[in-house]
Amino acid sequence: MNRSQVSPINSIWLFMIVSATVIAAYNGRMTEITKASFEAAENAVNLAIGLIGSMAAL
Repeated sequence: MNRSQVSPINSIWLFMIVSATVIAAYNGRMTEITKASFEAAENAVNLAIGLIGSMAAL
């Protein structure tokens, strides 16, 4: 795939993230979005560290 082409799935993800953020801002729930995004990032880092640790043990 050429780099100048955008994958349709990336466009769908972008649309969902942007629309959820706009709706949360409209409803005054940005604190929940911020909290959830940081919790998800923390879980992703913990998962990555756990996987790297198990790979390093082998």
